[in-house]
Amino acid sequence: MAAIFHEQCRFTEVVDTYTDHRLDETYYETGRECEAERHYRFELAYVVDESGTRLDRDDIDRLEEEGDDGFETIIEAVIAAEQAFPEVVDIDPDRQEG
Repeated sequence: MAAIFHEQCRFTEVVDTYTDHRLDETYYETGRECEAERHYRFELAYVVDESGTRLDRDDIDRLEEEGDDGFETIIEAVIAAEQAFPEVVDIDPDRQEG
């Protein structure tokens, strides 16, 4: 299970301003600018359940193989947590992506 997050860096540094009182306008002198975009891929390493028990990736895989109902609950909770972030581009993509 993995998620790809999209990060945007969009800013302009204002280094000085000048106000023309006659025209009632403000002019800005800009410095550095950034319009970069990055993508990060995060693999699920572990989950901590409500009781505080840590389940590593091997434990989650074992639950899936056994057909345990706890596996579906864990996956639904992980997907809900990932979808809470607006920067998420894709959930559970192929390993070749990201």
